[in-house]
Parts: sequence; structure tokens; C-alpha cells
Amino acid sequence: VVLKPEERKCYLCGKVGHLPSECTGDDQQPDLGDDAEEDENMLEMKPFQIISLPVLREYLIEQFTTAFCPPNQKCILPFPFDIERVIDDFVFMCFFVGNDFLPHLPSLNIRDGSIDQMICLYVEILPTLTDYLTCQGEVNLVQVEVFLDYLGRVEDEVFRRRLARDDRFKQQRLQGRYINQKGGGANSSRTKRPLEDANVLQA
Repeated sequence: VVLKPEERKCYLCGKVGHLPSECTGDDQQPDLGDDAEEDENMLEMKPFQIISLPVLREYLIEQFTTAFCPPNQKCILPFPFDIERVIDDFVFMCFFVGNDFLPHLPSLNIRDGSIDQMICLYVEILPTLTDYLTCQGEVNLVQVEVFLDYLGRVEDEVFRRRLARDDRFKQQRLQGRYINQKGGGANSSRTKRPLEDANVLQA
């Protein structure tokens, strides 16, 4: 069976009727049907996000430049500031939160806001290092060891908050089931799962 271009599903948004090159990035709204309202085990679905890498790069340049070299102030790094190496470090740190092929560290999860955590940690610890985490595609193991050691100090707090979050979520689910049984409606048992506090490193 050969589908016409207008009948093929766009791999960006999941809709039919247009090509990926014509996609506007509208969120996919899945039709879950009436059964989904009664499925208490179904988590709230989140739409995909489409980002522009050049725009992301501009935001990274703005954020890190302001953090390390504030306007009209001396750069806080003990070595020359190089935004290209900072961006290389950012790409390297993203591997710690995992992707479709690599597992994430136990205390880091992209769904829990761990990229924000990594940025906060990086801004805080880089001025105490003697060099960047990477250099021309090679990892500076000495600097990364210090970085991971600092990350390990906050792991216990991350796990405690995650456990407390999961306990609250379970209590909300149990309470929702009780209300539903008492006639509170099918939607009472569906609760969004809260995200991990991304500012745990600053607490």
C-alpha cells in the first residue's frame, strides 16, 4: 500500500495532511477515547517539543556569558572564557541525563528537570576548576572527576525528594480512587505527576 503525501503521517507532530518540511510544530492531541478516562494507570501524556538549534545556541551563549562574564565586570573564571568550549561542555553534560541509546545516571533524569540541574551545577563549579570539562572532543578526566564528585554530594537530597514526590503521588492516586468510588467522577483519579525540583542544587 502506497500512501499519498497528504495521507502520510508527519514524523514531527504525528498528524497527517502535510509533509515534515511543512510542519508548523503544532502539538499532537491524541484521541484516547472514553476508555482512557477510566484507565487509572495512565499518566498525563506530554507533547513533543520542537526546538531550533541556532536559537538554542543563542540562548546558551546569552546565559553562560552573563553567568561567567557579567556586563561591566571582570570574568569570574580563573582561565580565559571561551563560549565554544562552554557549549562543548554543555553537550557533554547532556549525556549524563541519557537519551534513546544511553542510560542516564541514577540521580539524573531529563523528565525531572536534570538539564536545569546540570546547568546550575556547571555555573557554580566551573569557576573552581582549572580548565573546562572537554577540549576538542576529548574529556578532561581530572575536571570531570571533580564535577561528578560535586554531583555525588547532592544525590542523597535528589533521591529523598524523589521518594517524597513518589509517596505524594501514590497518596493522590489512592485518594482519587476513593473519591471516584464515592461518586467523585472518572476524572478525579487522574493526577498529573509533579516534576522533580530542578533547583535542588541551589537549595
